[in-house]
Amino acid sequence: PQPAAPRLVNIDVEGFQRRVLEGLTPLLRAHRPVLTVERNNRPENAEWMAWEGYGAFDDGPASVAA
Repeated sequence: PQPAAPRLVNIDVEGFQRRVLEGLTPLLRAHRPVLTVERNNRPENAEWMAWEGYGAFDDGPASVAA
């Protein structure tokens, strides 16, 4: 039997997010799982996500009510 399609992918690789995203592109296109990834204020990560149709939610300190 085929393995189940991923529903969630967590990427925590300290600065290598873009490389991981590019390597996972076929899987992400095929299954469209939810992604958790630190963008680290790197425009290339946000650009890739937008290009592939992923939206972004910022849960950083500025988005948390005091």
